[in-house]
Amino acid sequence: MSAAQPETCDACLRRAFLVAALAPRIAGLLERPRARVAGLLALSESDLLAAVAGSHAARLVEDLDRRDFAGERVRLANAAVHAAARAG
Repeated sequence: MSAAQPETCDACLRRAFLVAALAPRIAGLLERPRARVAGLLALSESDLLAAVAGSHAARLVEDLDRRDFAGERVRLANAAVHAAARAG
């Protein structure tokens, strides 16, 4: 038997979905020898979108705003996936 895990908050799930959506673009930046990517994931949501999303930023924000994070928690639990968040 395992102990109950605390739920990940909406803000942390939102950040996880944002990073997942931007992952291909971030990977592309990592392949460029002169790209400055150090600290990219430490940026605020708006700064990360500005740095990576380009013309897709508004659509990504709309997608995140519409996302049902309570439903996402259920889907994660049903898939036996535990979402963890860094405190702070």
